Amino acid sequence: MFTGIVTDIATITSIRDFDGLRTITLSLIPEFCESLTIGASVAVDGVCLTVSKIHDHEHVDFDIMLQSLRTTTLAEIKIGAHVNVERAAKEGAEVGGHILSGHVDCRGKIIDIQKPPNNWMIRFEVEPEWMRYIFSKGFLAINGASLTVSDIDVQKYPFTDVDNREIRPSAERPRSSAEGQCPTEKLVSEVNGYTQKNSFDVWLIPETLRRTTFSEKNVGDFVNIEIERSTQIVVDAVRTAVEEQMRLLLPNLSTVHQLKLENELEETMKLRTAALLPRIMNNRENHKEHANCFCHGQPLPQNNPSQKDST
Repeated sequence: MFTGIVTDIATITSIRDFDGLRTITLSLIPEFCESLTIGASVAVDGVCLTVSKIHDHEHVDFDIMLQSLRTTTLAEIKIGAHVNVERAAKEGAEVGGHILSGHVDCRGKIIDIQKPPNNWMIRFEVEPEWMRYIFSKGFLAINGASLTVSDIDVQKYPFTDVDNREIRPSAERPRSSAEGQCPTEKLVSEVNGYTQKNSFDVWLIPETLRRTTFSEKNVGDFVNIEIERSTQIVVDAVRTAVEEQMRLLLPNLSTVHQLKLENELEETMKLRTAALLPRIMNNRENHKEHANCFCHGQPLPQNNPSQKDST
């Protein structure tokens, strides 16, 4: 288990390729390697890797299997490259980000970087099938760092209100003030005009840039992305339930009606998933609270039996 709080930046000093296997050597600070043993788990750019050899108090080997090479960016790394690293969570450790497994789901491509004062905005593009798990103000792990999504592509995934009017991100809605539109808000709304499909934005503060490798990234670079698991479970459960209900009706309908219902089904799943987002966030906080109790050896909080599930 990892928490998404990057603790060090390591340098790749050696890469050795074998049949279906790659072994890399990382140069780490001595404090990171303290009490590190063979078999321990370390997140390297968000990928859970196992220590295979310890050369000294600064140099450690990791083996990367074929599946990880196919799914992640570790197949393209070069000697001298920098990577984010995090030790597995220990008893008593604070869960400062969110719970991660180190199992990367997909790769994302950086398609835009903006650098206003004291901030960075990075826009990432992913394959369409992964956008259903990405929500504004939701959580993702990008190269092992726990980050919050600020906005998603509004053309690809619009939501509507009760009057069937399209809901646009707050960054596109003008905000009245004495000075007019907020400079940061204006910047976000004008970046590429929200025309890039299957994309989402994250904002980075100076401390995140200092502790991670994001400050070295450029447009066109790829990153590792791990979807937040509770979000994925809820989205998949809703889609499966709705599809099973609709599948019983489709054989008795004409092709035109089927297409109409399929479109309505897609919109229904989006709206239901959006409605469940507050519960996803609440479950995440409960998960985080339980993890902190586990780490600190405290008893888990007991649910109030008088409270019933309202969903």
